[in-house]
Amino acid sequence: MQAVYAYQQKVDTNFNLALEYIDDKFAPDLNSMEVQDHGFLNKQKKKTRQLFVDFKKFKTEYVNKAEDEIVDAVNDAWVYFINENKGDLKTLKDLMLLDVENIHKEYFNSLWFVSELASFESKKYKNKLLDSRVFKVLKNNERLQSEVSKRGLSWEQEDSLVKRLFRDFLVKEDFYKEYSNEECDFEKEIDFAKKLVKRGMFKNDLFNSEFDEVDLRWAENKEMVSSMVRKTLKNITEEGDVKILELTENWKDDKDFFLTLFDLTVAEDSEVNDLVNNTIKNWDTDRVSMTDKIILNMAVHEMLNFKDIPVKVTINEYIELSKNYSTPKSKKFVNGVLDAVSKKLDSENKIKKSGRGLIDNK
Repeated sequence: MQAVYAYQQKVDTNFNLALEYIDDKFAPDLNSMEVQDHGFLNKQKKKTRQLFVDFKKFKTEYVNKAEDEIVDAVNDAWVYFINENKGDLKTLKDLMLLDVENIHKEYFNSLWFVSELASFESKKYKNKLLDSRVFKVLKNNERLQSEVSKRGLSWEQEDSLVKRLFRDFLVKEDFYKEYSNEECDFEKEIDFAKKLVKRGMFKNDLFNSEFDEVDLRWAENKEMVSSMVRKTLKNITEEGDVKILELTENWKDDKDFFLTLFDLTVAEDSEVNDLVNNTIKNWDTDRVSMTDKIILNMAVHEMLNFKDIPVKVTINEYIELSKNYSTPKSKKFVNGVLDAVSKKLDSENKIKKSGRGLIDNK
């Protein structure tokens, strides 16, 4: 959703830049020795700007009936506008995928951080973290070692976060002192690891500020990363087995879903736009936030184009998005609009659901 929002902002910026191109086209030539007709140039500029606005809004053909100079200016501005949008679209799609994949990177980074804490403690404090089966499993896991090496992840630099967090936080905490001074069975080892991850990492200002510097979306991503790390620790067995989590069960299919939904949403399908606008006509559409409009358009495209996703699941997902990213009143608004849209589409037999366990609009 953030990528769609960013693209809409880019489109608005590119449109204004195209208008500036038109302004420059009909600006007086200050270096010319000939007398400049400022009034005529200003009229030409206004006429060209209006034709460009009309052409973007209505895709009208009458622009070709204008004077050649105006037609050329409109066409040049339009080519500039389209090309800039194409470039921004590609960049934002790449960044969108990078943002998602970055969650997996931070998951590996966080797991390795846990193991590095144990190694540092073993070297400097001679205590027993590295003797814990939990930390040994992480340190010796071949998949984790491979990902760390491939991604160039390291906590070994001078005055690294590992050292600062240990020195300034962990050694002062009661849960660490208790663990260090008592005999622990495997269950207590797991319990300590969970406390370490929760209090020493994902709720620790020092840890979060470090990750904020390298991940612009850390505030949004850390909850998912934290959940993945805690789930990994929970599944470590006394026999030394651990399941390293994947980003999704099938990243290839999920990536295709992201890209397809993104392309559908930014394409400005007139039928979907009209459907949404007609449904929200009882609201002041100018006062509906851009975020809500994007959420509604994404949801409708998902209803229409993804046959294996139940409509109820789609509605619930986008209600959650509105709760997290839009206004306090958005939840009720989005729920009401999508419910009305789904019923209309269903009555017109436009929603077709297929697949195991799916019957039409259920």
